[in-house]
Amino acid sequence: MTSLEIAQLQVDRGGVPAVLGVDYANHQPGWIGLVGANGSGKTTLLRALAGRLPIRSGRIAIGGADVSANRALRASLIGFAIDNAMLPADLTPRELFALSAESEQAIDDPLLAPLRAALRFESFIDRKCGALSAGMAQRIALFAAFLDLPAIVILDEPFNWLDPLTAFDTKQALRDLVTARGLTLITALHDISTLTAYCNRGILLSAGRIALTLEESELRAGLADPISFETRMVDRLRDSN
Repeated sequence: MTSLEIAQLQVDRGGVPAVLGVDYANHQPGWIGLVGANGSGKTTLLRALAGRLPIRSGRIAIGGADVSANRALRASLIGFAIDNAMLPADLTPRELFALSAESEQAIDDPLLAPLRAALRFESFIDRKCGALSAGMAQRIALFAAFLDLPAIVILDEPFNWLDPLTAFDTKQALRDLVTARGLTLITALHDISTLTAYCNRGILLSAGRIALTLEESELRAGLADPISFETRMVDRLRDSN
C-alpha cells in the first residue's frame, strides 16, 4: 500500500478554479468513492492527482514523497483509466496493453485474471479500438489502468457504458482485487448504491471542496437504510451549493 496525501490542493480547469483547497490523507488500502454533483470538481481533482493536469498550488505526496511539481512521476505511479473515446483507434487492445505495460506478462498476471474475466474482452481483443462500441472501449480502458498492478488506481465513473452484468461482475472483481492486492482504488461515482455496497471510505465533493468524509461504518449503515442515506447525501449537497 502507498499512502496518498493532499494538502490545500488547488487546480484550475480551462483557466477557471475548479478544486479549491482540498485536504485529504489516505494511509490504508481500500476503495474510496468520490461523489458530487456535475461540476463539483471530481474529474479535475482525479486528473490532477493522476498527473494529467497541473496543479495551481498545494501539495500531493505519494508514499511520503512530494510529487506536486512532477506530473510525469504521478502518472507513472498511479494507474488511470483514460476516457474510452481517447483509445488509439488504429491499435488493437492487445497491442495497446503491450505498449502500456512495463512487463510483457502483465496482461496475464494471475491477480488480474478475475478482472479480465469480468470485463469479457477476449472476443474483441484483436479488433481495432476505433471499431469498438463505447461499452467495449470502456472495458479496455479499465483493464489498462491495472497493468503492472500500481498501488494506486484512479477511475472516473468507471461503470458508465457497461451493461448490468459486466458492471456487477467488475465491481465484484475490483473489490476482491483491492483486498488481495492491498490496493488504493479511487473512483468517481454517480450512484449511491455502489458507494455504500463496495467502498471503504467516501468523499462528498461540492463546489471544489470536500463537504463530507465517510468511514466504512457509515457507508454500511447507509446500505442498511439506503433511502435515509441518499436523502442525507442530497441534503448535504444542497446545503453546500
